[in-house]
Amino acid sequence: MTARRTVRERIDPRLTASLFANYRSASDALLELVDNAVDSRIPGAALHVDLAIRPGTIAMTAVGGAGMGPAELERDYLRWGASRKRAGDRIGRYGQGGKAAIGHLGNRFTIVAGRAGETRATGFEDVAYRDRSRLRTYELHERPKPVPVAEGYVRIEIGEVDRKVDARRLPARLAEVYRPLLLAGDLALTVNRAPVTPPGWELAERHVFAVRGGG
Repeated sequence: MTARRTVRERIDPRLTASLFANYRSASDALLELVDNAVDSRIPGAALHVDLAIRPGTIAMTAVGGAGMGPAELERDYLRWGASRKRAGDRIGRYGQGGKAAIGHLGNRFTIVAGRAGETRATGFEDVAYRDRSRLRTYELHERPKPVPVAEGYVRIEIGEVDRKVDARRLPARLAEVYRPLLLAGDLALTVNRAPVTPPGWELAERHVFAVRGGG
């Protein structure tokens, strides 16, 4: 009788390092993080996303979405190459974008997150994220959630940033990409606490229509 043997699939951490370079610009990597926040929207609730751009530091804070607890951090955020997202449902499906975007922008990061409906948040940090000689294991630390219980919360702070982000041009890019959500009031964006407002369009005639795309 042949003895049973358990085998486990692994991912070479050097592969994750190559994903860090898959962005054309720092702005593209930053929009990847905003996309993840937009994915967490709750129907009927406005999502607020603030981007703070400082020399050597970038922070994104999302309030009002589903948020993340310890299970989501481990199952969804720290798992490379897989995601519960499906085509036509949400923006990303391959479980790599947000993690790779952080590595593209800087060498260290801190995440603090809490689920909507819960009073506590959990967080962890990595002080040498670009060292891809091994896969990571993090210890989660619990703390009070700094927003109302009903709201989800995610804050990602990236340090040792060595990519240039033009904070003057970024609001125009954000306004273009997220225009429908901003105009509908489903999303509120700020860059260094200044609101992102889509400019008006000059139209000779206006005709309303709807297109169903991607499911």
